Amino acid sequence: YTREAAAAAVCFACRASLGPPAAGGAAVGMVLECPKCANLYCADCDLFVHESLHNCPGCEVGGVAV
Repeated sequence: YTREAAAAAVCFACRASLGPPAAGGAAVGMVLECPKCANLYCADCDLFVHESLHNCPGCEVGGVAV
């Protein structure tokens, strides 16, 4: 992904903004992309997917990057 794409993107799982923080907001930090469906995830959701679900929600619903 590109930094420009992430600026307008949201996490596929929790819908949190992955762009620059709004005034007074906190930065998201790491943005991760599924190599199969290309959906973007925040670090917290990526960790949850890998440690608990073991399946990408984007791949499971057949979703392509939004």
